[in-house]
Amino acid sequence: RRSSNTVSNDGNTNIRRSSNTVSNDGNTNIRRSSNTVGNNSNNPNFLNVNNNKSRRSRSSSGSNTTLPTTITDDEDVLFLVIAVPSREEVDRYVELKDKVVKIIGEINGKYSGISRPPPVQFINYAVNINKLAALYSLADIALVVPLMDGMNLVAKEFIALQSDHYSPTDITRPGSLILSEFTGAAHELFNALIVNPYDCREVAETIHRCLTMDYKERIAANIPMRVRVRKQDSVYWANQFLKDLRSDVNVVDPCRSCKVSDLVPPFRADAPGRKVMFLDYDGTLVPIKTIPSLAVPSKRLMQSMTALSKRKDLDVVVISGRPPEFLENYFGALSDKNGNITLVAEHGYEIKYPGREWEKFKNVTLEWKSKILPYLELYVATTPGSFIEEKRSTIVWHYRLSDPELGLKRSTDLVGQLSEFSYDLPITIQHGKKIVEVSSFEINKGQVIKHFLQNFPLSSTSASVEYTAAICIGDDRTDETMFCLTSFPQLIKVKIGEGESVATYRWSKYEKVLDFLSLVS
Repeated sequence: RRSSNTVSNDGNTNIRRSSNTVSNDGNTNIRRSSNTVGNNSNNPNFLNVNNNKSRRSRSSSGSNTTLPTTITDDEDVLFLVIAVPSREEVDRYVELKDKVVKIIGEINGKYSGISRPPPVQFINYAVNINKLAALYSLADIALVVPLMDGMNLVAKEFIALQSDHYSPTDITRPGSLILSEFTGAAHELFNALIVNPYDCREVAETIHRCLTMDYKERIAANIPMRVRVRKQDSVYWANQFLKDLRSDVNVVDPCRSCKVSDLVPPFRADAPGRKVMFLDYDGTLVPIKTIPSLAVPSKRLMQSMTALSKRKDLDVVVISGRPPEFLENYFGALSDKNGNITLVAEHGYEIKYPGREWEKFKNVTLEWKSKILPYLELYVATTPGSFIEEKRSTIVWHYRLSDPELGLKRSTDLVGQLSEFSYDLPITIQHGKKIVEVSSFEINKGQVIKHFLQNFPLSSTSASVEYTAAICIGDDRTDETMFCLTSFPQLIKVKIGEGESVATYRWSKYEKVLDFLSLVS
């Protein structure tokens, strides 16, 4: 309505710019292309669009033309920030609001003028649902870019209100949805434009891309998302939860709880035959540590292992993802020619039999490492606190020191990306406890145990005989290859801690393993 921005040839206000915005009086006229709303919150009719008063014109003479298919003039763009008051008693929220208001003031002071309205408008009150729906319909872009969020109803509401058609005579037109990659909705609204909110340039370029995007492309992106939103509504969501709850009522954990003492008798020195123990290290013999190098054997563990290493009727196999140097440092003395402890590094890549040097369990190709490493380095760069542990045959991405929610999300994304990228590579991707581990599919703990049970112990004639008792104990997904072995009835399988498993038994914590070793020794 300002004379500097509009031209009136016949007493009625004409639109000088490309489309759909709402000014700040009771007889709202369409003025700007960014499709947002003015700030007269005291007027209850500030979203009542009077179509009869608006004419579409791009020239100072007021000649009628059709709306353009894209926006090209930066002065046509208005950014509306709707910040509904929340937790106003919290000092941090008050400080954040003051900071936002200050920044908006600085922007408007720099880029507005007598003939140019402020480019950013700030609404700091609850908006009526009808007015909010009008805003969603008018907007070219919905920008939902939190640094971290869970549910995102705004994004879904915006998509639900988008039209699947457009003509130049329409007041509203289809908009585009820009989502932060840290939103929960980013995993559902798959056609949205996903951005990293920490990358200001990427966000700016994505906004520009949306403003210059053809409306047909917007419609094509919105239709499948709108179908999903309308189908998977709150009723659908609630029913799925109830369905899952009902289905889990009778689920029985395949792992049976048992006392430590129940599994001890077959492994005592006075029990007949030869026995073998396969022991994972991290989470089984020692607690999980945020920094792997800090997870060292306790005095109690070393006392039990020393006593077990002297048994002539027992073989002990420490089978770990750790590199050979680590295992050699702490258990090497127990793996000499007088001991009975075998060390298995990197899940089976290298083995040290008692009294022998380290040797490869299998010759496997490792050319895939150079292709996988850049992906892990990218996730290290974008996930604070994460780091890479590169071993001879495996690469491990640790996120134990990262923000728990961010780490879990990033790890899930990484597993998905690696799975898609590496379908033709000879690798196995394991999502373990605060780690993502990539290793050769040709070696795993299950293959090592199978090798031992089929080829050891050796009789005086060098022919293998069966172990009368065997036990494997582990806590991680990498240990499931041990628990999956079904052709050895003498093998007892014990899972440590929580999580799904096919093991026979479950102990709650690693201290139970120390109790077991102490009783056996």
